Amino acid sequence: MSSTKSGIRRISIAAVIGAVVLAAGGSVGFAGAASATVAGASGAALSASALTGSSPAVVVITNPGTQQSEPDTAVTFDLVYVYGPPGVTQDFSAAGLPPGLSIDPSTGVISGTTGSTIASYNVTVSDTDSGGATASVSFTWKVWNKITVASLSGDQLYWGQPATMQVVASDSASGTTLTYKASGLPAGMSFNSSTGVISGTPTAVGKGAISATVTDGTGSAGTGTFGWDVGGNVSYPLFPGSWTSAAGQTANLTISATDTPPEPLTYSISGLPPGLKTYGPDMIGWPVSPGTYNVTDAASDPYNGSSGGHFPWTVTAAADSGPNGPVRLNLGGKCLDDTGNSSANGNKIQMWACNGGPAQNWTYAEDGTLRIHGKCLDVIGRGTSSGTGVQIWSCTGAANQQWVADTDTQFVNPAASLCLTDSGGSTVNGTKLQINSCGTGARDEWTIPAGAVLSAISGRCMDDLGNSTANGAKVDAYNCNGGTPQKWTLQPDGTIRVNGRCLDDTGDSATSGTKIQLWTCNGGASQKWTERMSISPLGIELRHGSLCASPTSMTAANGAQLVLGTCGSEAGNWHAW
Repeated sequence: MSSTKSGIRRISIAAVIGAVVLAAGGSVGFAGAASATVAGASGAALSASALTGSSPAVVVITNPGTQQSEPDTAVTFDLVYVYGPPGVTQDFSAAGLPPGLSIDPSTGVISGTTGSTIASYNVTVSDTDSGGATASVSFTWKVWNKITVASLSGDQLYWGQPATMQVVASDSASGTTLTYKASGLPAGMSFNSSTGVISGTPTAVGKGAISATVTDGTGSAGTGTFGWDVGGNVSYPLFPGSWTSAAGQTANLTISATDTPPEPLTYSISGLPPGLKTYGPDMIGWPVSPGTYNVTDAASDPYNGSSGGHFPWTVTAAADSGPNGPVRLNLGGKCLDDTGNSSANGNKIQMWACNGGPAQNWTYAEDGTLRIHGKCLDVIGRGTSSGTGVQIWSCTGAANQQWVADTDTQFVNPAASLCLTDSGGSTVNGTKLQINSCGTGARDEWTIPAGAVLSAISGRCMDDLGNSTANGAKVDAYNCNGGTPQKWTLQPDGTIRVNGRCLDDTGDSATSGTKIQLWTCNGGASQKWTERMSISPLGIELRHGSLCASPTSMTAANGAQLVLGTCGSEAGNWHAW
């Protein structure tokens, strides 16, 4: 035997002003100078009028809705009602209660112990208070066994694969035989009303919900609604055992899955080496940190069909090679200078009049490090605060040794999001350099030796087609070869130069698809480009207004002319090396 009890909620109203809300199925009466009307059903508005003199008596009973109790169960149930004014007393009565239950006339509490008979009862509760106000509600009270429809096992199915689901239910009464009904089955599945087993072979992908009703032969019933998915058969035709790439070199790996029947796939890829970004099944970018990374690649369709796997991705260290020569500050003819031409760890870096000497012979390696004497330009103590100095230190591959071209050829350190700066704007030889806020003008604008601009298309570089110096020469993405037509410089004035010519937007157009060419440098708007970091930390976009220099697609032919395309696209990523 068990018992049920609800909380008591009774509210005394000193005066009724405006509208009172009455739940469905109720009626109300006022005593005194008032009248009342009920409009509609659930949530109907009860309006009071002619409220003159003293406040009228009023009582409102909330309809509790259908109640259910098990047989032979102790019950305590409190009606919710509103009454007023203070001091009035209530006189409750009830008709149609299940045998064994009764109502307390003064409180409206229904209590007792239900009988053994399984049945439904139509109950009406009425109240007349001492002020003459009346109210009543009608509702259903079921004395039923408690049948719990708890779950649906095996709710993830796959197209074309035999499957079984089970409606899981229980009855508070022992020894009963449960009977099942269900609607909303997946196509291709059938239902056994004796066991609650749903079996078959799904013939369509999709999702839906099964509504199950379970009875025990006594009239008692329980219901439940449970979702299901029929996914496609997702698989990877080819999955790499491992992958290797060098720090700073273009990495472009695509692992595509298939789905039967065909459905759109969503890819979830994690554990990539830093410096890579995903575009659907494509993994693209320029890894920066040597090491081995455990990559997880998974694909799923809209109905939870999925497949995936793992593979190790090894990033090898960048070679100590690349464009080399002076790194020039756009101020006072100064260059980045290794103080005293020392190779000692901790040696501070200064600026000095450009002289072409060994202390100014820097190599810009493909991993974004600036190197001299086999050491890397390093933010002291891995600091991230403005004013932190720079030094040379053994190359570690850490982010405090990386320097990325950004707006106006600033050198951004991605670990600090600050720029290599002559912070005081001094032109005095020997001024020590720091990291500081970007965008301070000539004192943080640098030009590195001419080098390659790597495309997101693996093995391609920005190229002066045919090594031409003619106006209108096509600019393309071509197999990287280290030749003169692929040695570009990014200048502080916003130009990008090769062979004494400037990268040029034909006609200074703002139209996507406009072809990119070379032209005599003239300082015009059609030759102004802005570097913006895209795939952090080494990837950049070359922006011209709201558009970006790009191959027409990731499948563009070798030697295809570059165009202005939508910024943020996969093909519009570059690495200036």
